[in-house]
Amino acid sequence: MAKIKKTLSLNSRCAAMFAAYYALLYPGAMMLPTCMIMLGYDSSLIAVMSSISGAISLLLRPLFGMLTDRGHCRKLCLLFSFSMAIGTALFFFSPVHDLLHAVLFAVFESTSVACCIDLVDSWALKLVKQTGEVDYGKVRAFGSGSFAVTGLIYGWIVSKTGIVIVPYTIIALIILFLVFVFSVPDPEAGGEDDEKTNLKDGFRLLKGERFRSFVFFYALASVTYIFTDSYITVLILERGGTTAHTGLNDFIAAMLEFIFLHYYTRVADRIGTDRTVWIGMIGFFIKASLAAVMSKPSLIILACTTQLISYCFFLPSRMRFVEENVEQHEMGSALFVSSFVTSVISTFIANPIASRLIPVFGTGRAMLFFSLPALVSGIGFIVVTRMLNQRSE
Repeated sequence: MAKIKKTLSLNSRCAAMFAAYYALLYPGAMMLPTCMIMLGYDSSLIAVMSSISGAISLLLRPLFGMLTDRGHCRKLCLLFSFSMAIGTALFFFSPVHDLLHAVLFAVFESTSVACCIDLVDSWALKLVKQTGEVDYGKVRAFGSGSFAVTGLIYGWIVSKTGIVIVPYTIIALIILFLVFVFSVPDPEAGGEDDEKTNLKDGFRLLKGERFRSFVFFYALASVTYIFTDSYITVLILERGGTTAHTGLNDFIAAMLEFIFLHYYTRVADRIGTDRTVWIGMIGFFIKASLAAVMSKPSLIILACTTQLISYCFFLPSRMRFVEENVEQHEMGSALFVSSFVTSVISTFIANPIASRLIPVFGTGRAMLFFSLPALVSGIGFIVVTRMLNQRSE
């Protein structure tokens, strides 16, 4: 550990942490729908598992946001990692693959991947402000590049060996992730003001009209984003594809993100954060609606290249919006509160609807339906933001 700290700069260590985490994210989260299908689960159970994960995350995310603001990032990463390891063992090594095991895995998964994304992002943002040594765009780009390479190679390997390799890969990547986690310093709590940060303070941020409108439309667009990411692999497999196709799809999308994120800060400075937000929302509508109507795996992959204007604009813009509109000691709480609202909408509205639509209309038509929230959120965010800007002038 000491050798890593001496050899690599703080920015490089953060980049390595992101690279290790996003390499873990692929088999640990993105491949789960594919693994469930290959293990024999019914595709409708994916929505059930997502609902359970979302419900548990509702309770955990605000708490983790408060702990992040108080500088407990390393301990939380350790907790998430052990939780994922236990969930992986239950999910893959059990000879029975039924609803009960899907529920058990969802319990552990909800305390790992779902919350850890917000944690590593807020951790990096705090170090950007506190040290001046970390470039968030470039650090995040390393995560995308790692995800891209993992998706391409891993999809091909699983298509040849089956999913027997998945749990062992997850455990190995957890260990690699923790190595770099403990090479990056915890952010400073920020003094007296930070010690007073609590869950109530996090939700108090929603009293601000600008932040409240952003969180609502972000959560609405995330319904499209979450559904599309959860079911795009299922759609590819249903239309004649293999895990090699799903890996190629994730590789292309992540490489586009990797290239774009190197220039994201420059683009956002030029056109403004508000525009990057609504461009990303509309981009998700385009991606989901196009993919839903394609009949071949290769055409679905082609449709997903629109990720360049969806994912690439949408997710980094949340970090930038929070950085511009929220005090430093509340950044972790702001990110987790926005995720909390997203979980409420996804868990109690979107997922129950999905579990009923898919068996009746199929994955493609359900995805077409779920493309609409992103369209509504994009238009709504434009209108509300302009109204607020005119009022403030």
